Amino acid sequence: MSLVRSIATIHPLNGAIKAQIIVPGSKSFTNRALIIASLANGTSTLSGYSNSNDSLLLINILKQLGIDISIENDLITIKGNGGKLKEFNGKINVEDAGTVMRFLTALCCIIPGEIILDGSSRMHQRPIKGLVDALKQLGADITYLGEDGYPPLKIRGGLLHGGKVQMDASKSSQFISALLMIAPTLNSDLEIVSEGEIASAPYIEMTISTMKQFGVNVEINAGKYSIKAGSGYTPPSYLVESDASSASYFFALAAITQSTIRVINISPLSLQGDIKFVDLLEQMGCQVTKGENFIEVTGTNELHGITTNMKDMQDVAQTLAVVAAFADGDTTITGVKNLEIKETKRLTTLQKELLRMGIKSTIGANHVMIKGGQPHGALIRTHSDHRMAMAFAIAGAKIPGMQIECPEVVTKSFPEFWQKLGETGVKIQRVEEPMNIVLIGYMGAGKTTVAELLSQQAGLPLIETDSETLALSGLGSISEIFEQKGETYFRELEKKAVKEASLKTEVIISCGGGVVMSYENIAALRKFGKIIYLAASFDTIKQRLNNTDSRPLFKDEFMAQLLYQIRLPLYTQYADEVIQTDKLSPAEILSIIASKINLKSAK
Repeated sequence: MSLVRSIATIHPLNGAIKAQIIVPGSKSFTNRALIIASLANGTSTLSGYSNSNDSLLLINILKQLGIDISIENDLITIKGNGGKLKEFNGKINVEDAGTVMRFLTALCCIIPGEIILDGSSRMHQRPIKGLVDALKQLGADITYLGEDGYPPLKIRGGLLHGGKVQMDASKSSQFISALLMIAPTLNSDLEIVSEGEIASAPYIEMTISTMKQFGVNVEINAGKYSIKAGSGYTPPSYLVESDASSASYFFALAAITQSTIRVINISPLSLQGDIKFVDLLEQMGCQVTKGENFIEVTGTNELHGITTNMKDMQDVAQTLAVVAAFADGDTTITGVKNLEIKETKRLTTLQKELLRMGIKSTIGANHVMIKGGQPHGALIRTHSDHRMAMAFAIAGAKIPGMQIECPEVVTKSFPEFWQKLGETGVKIQRVEEPMNIVLIGYMGAGKTTVAELLSQQAGLPLIETDSETLALSGLGSISEIFEQKGETYFRELEKKAVKEASLKTEVIISCGGGVVMSYENIAALRKFGKIIYLAASFDTIKQRLNNTDSRPLFKDEFMAQLLYQIRLPLYTQYADEVIQTDKLSPAEILSIIASKINLKSAK
């Protein structure tokens, strides 16, 4: 096997441009329409739909569940079953699609049979408790197959009834949307009482609007949502409106390059919360023009920082952060606590990638503050997050040297992104290059065991930096190095070993626990390597370390714990990916790593 990564190098515009762009249909509206049309009494057609990976995944799953769906001549035809779904027994894989997981959790509760809903390793970290608790109040039989509150789920369907339900939607508005959409199929009226703050409330308005176009009204009164039983969906010809999130990247491009870009198939009156992104650009100094079916942004060379609450448009927070990197002064974005439970920990990864461009930021539980300045080009790690790729790609239209790792992740929501970016005049060069997998973490985290398994599975060489350092010393053990020469001597030899290992490609590198104490090591490893931190609690590490003779720094437990606390933030800071290993076997860790890398058959 060969180990490669794809890279998109972005070449800046030669100057300000004037462009007109058409963006694809809204993924959010498409997915809602697909669920509702499947429950309608008759045949519905969808035009202008999103062809994102998430929407295509949902279509395939609905087919698997017995829904008759066809795509022809840019039209989706769905033959609804009036809410009478056939029995299904089996496993459904939603991969990393959060919307699909939430919507299907509710839908599967009205399907007779036993269904297991599973997804990616990241999906196992995304909360679903608020929705499951609400469904259980209505008679659902749902069992957590992993950690309580998170997928995977086992659902015994066909038991759901109406009634009054209290719901905590603070983690996701999709909890309420999922329940609203299946409500017309229940045997009695449904009343949803929302407790506390709702995350991204405009998405609920989008759900209600879509239901209305299919003939079902939702009554709203002081945080209560009421739907009458028997108010079945009627099939329409449904036109999906354009995606405001996708449009945001081109508005941002205009903002930082002093260009004028018009998106011509989008309504300023859209219910999508992200449509208000342009208002924030206007506050930063841009000129915004709105028409009946277009929005135009003209950038400025005097962008300035702002303070704003983005609770209702969190999907474009990363885009604004990249614009803020080019602005004078600080930009503070609040209302973004839920970004940490998205495709990746978006606040944490945003801070990392901004720093790669030389831009400092601070993050808290519910905010990020970006210090505007003079960004420079960098290799940006996308962390398997489509919005990271697109937001940072925009910076490449302004500054040279911008590279996006794994540019293909954009297919999750906007497959045409690179093509559309090219239409503005931005040149993109895509290549594949060899890479390394680098494992870091504290002693006892399982690096050696996992690295050996990965090396065996991939058929790639394994380099252990501790073993290479020992070989350079000419002594018999690491303990001897520490006892006879001291730690400073060991660290100097370690730098040599790391440098030699980092010059190779298509290898697995397992690092000693202290490799992060020198940024020189990290810079060398990062050149060709994807750095994966195998994280474990100190208690877990104590249990794993039976023999400490070969680990001189662990002989004094108090000092070992102090060292653990010192290194912990460095592991997190330098890692491209973090895997919590406390409850995972080496084979499970290996499976997660394999899902994050690109192994190809050797040519």
